[in-house]
Amino acid sequence: MRLRFWRCRPALPAPLPRRTPNERPAWATAPTDVFPTSDPGRAGRLTRAQEWRANGGRFIPAPRRAEEGTR
Repeated sequence: MRLRFWRCRPALPAPLPRRTPNERPAWATAPTDVFPTSDPGRAGRLTRAQEWRANGGRFIPAPRRAEEGTR
């Protein structure tokens, strides 16, 4: 049991510092540059999941070779 007297009021805790998130660097918020992937010797395009991850979770639909038509 805790006895509290009127003269022994506990001290208030110190105020916490304001929490602000750090700013992200410019390269982290810049969109992903698209490099040509149709040249000989290139591996090809990223998968849709890789594009989504590379763009920071923003899906930017890009036409696929099958959707563009045969060349």
